[in-house]
Amino acid sequence: LDTLKETYLLIDEGETCLGQLLGLFADGERARRTYNLLIHTAAYAARVHIADAHSGPVVARFIADVAGYCSSVGIPAPEWTRFHTQPHRFQFRYVSPVYRQTTKGPRITRSADNAHKGLIAAQLADGKRLAVYVPGREAALGLARTVRARFPDRKVVCIVGLKGTKERHDLSAAGLTADVLIYNNAMGTGVSYDVPDHYDAVHVLLGRASISDSQAVEQAIHRIRQPRSRVIAISGPITAAVTDWRTTAAGQLNAAIERWEAGQTLGRRLGVQLAGDWVCSAESKRLARMQAEILAGRYQRGYRWVLAELAARHDFSRVDGEIEDDFSRQTLEERDAARNEEALAIATAVPLGPAALTRADDVGPATEREWNRWQAARLERMYGQELGDSSTPEGVAARATVALATRHKKLWPKIRVFTAMRLIMNGLEPLAAAVDQRQNARQTVMTCSHALPAARVVWALITSWVPLGMDAEGKTWIAEDDARQAIRRAL
Repeated sequence: LDTLKETYLLIDEGETCLGQLLGLFADGERARRTYNLLIHTAAYAARVHIADAHSGPVVARFIADVAGYCSSVGIPAPEWTRFHTQPHRFQFRYVSPVYRQTTKGPRITRSADNAHKGLIAAQLADGKRLAVYVPGREAALGLARTVRARFPDRKVVCIVGLKGTKERHDLSAAGLTADVLIYNNAMGTGVSYDVPDHYDAVHVLLGRASISDSQAVEQAIHRIRQPRSRVIAISGPITAAVTDWRTTAAGQLNAAIERWEAGQTLGRRLGVQLAGDWVCSAESKRLARMQAEILAGRYQRGYRWVLAELAARHDFSRVDGEIEDDFSRQTLEERDAARNEEALAIATAVPLGPAALTRADDVGPATEREWNRWQAARLERMYGQELGDSSTPEGVAARATVALATRHKKLWPKIRVFTAMRLIMNGLEPLAAAVDQRQNARQTVMTCSHALPAARVVWALITSWVPLGMDAEGKTWIAEDDARQAIRRAL
């Protein structure tokens, strides 16, 4: 404590860093321990400085929790002085879809994503140097591979998350100087490219799924500080503003409690009590309130409706894209090729041994090669002998198929739900509940998710009938008593 009383604590990008309590630190125990230490340090430090251009409800929640902790241990709470800066306004040009007039009205013939990629291809053909933000890791890799193939004489740098904890990107000015810089949020806060007028333009390619909020987009644009053109080309889905319960911490917390209580009903019916200190302690509830604030803040900042939220605070106008179907199609093909190569690397990797597997589970693999071995070991742990033998070409192909489906088609959650459903239908309810308990064992109310949502129960139920066969009309027949029993268990 004597040391803390002489400590100056600077939390830079405070709203963003605290947001990791729902993301990188989603594991309940790690998040709880991290948040406890942060509150304790802030309570006893000589001075605390929290800085973020996007400070909001998450920082306010943290300040309230520090005050609550100080009250509980009988020490005076810190006094806070607030400073505000002028909000930044960007000039955005929204790349419009391509429309065709029909008798039923205008119809889209090319999506905004397609038209924007065509515009990027046209500017590259004109010799422009571009910085392109693509939130999705694989979408960024697919675009980078396509640009390298189309323009082999251009230097392309792609900054996405690395798989090894000991591997690093070169984020210096020299390392980020290229003809085409493609990046996602792996090039995050604290990184900036300050060379004036090197990149001719900045593009924001949000794709078809809006996985970013406005803060992530604005932060990404700020990575390139002085492009030649300050006009940002952007594309993505236009969706209605979210204004319902999802934008309030209370709404998020109530929904999480309802999910938790639904799981509690399942637990009691199966004879296993799932609630414990991991979800009911005061510290867990405090963390749950913070996580609810974080999630509500994401929706407030445009999660699922990011373009509409950006348009409300920045200068927006429309601009036509270009039609370059081959370039757009190749980016998707290269994305899928990268996925297949990753699956094959996993299928042919020698799985990690037990000790190395435990270490990788705790701290992450050190290199990409170890990452492949880690994934191979995890697949063997999930599927056992059903994963197949890697000593034959057929076996490798089968393992690669499973690896691809597990990574990108949610195969493992489906199998886990189907397995639990079959256990219940065969009278093994305690075993099914034990699986569910292990799955949720270190989460808070806010992050707790249960293994048997109703839709998947029905899906597993119907799937279990498929082996019974179909008649000529595509119908499956099942005895009425069996159907009633199965549906009763599902409900």
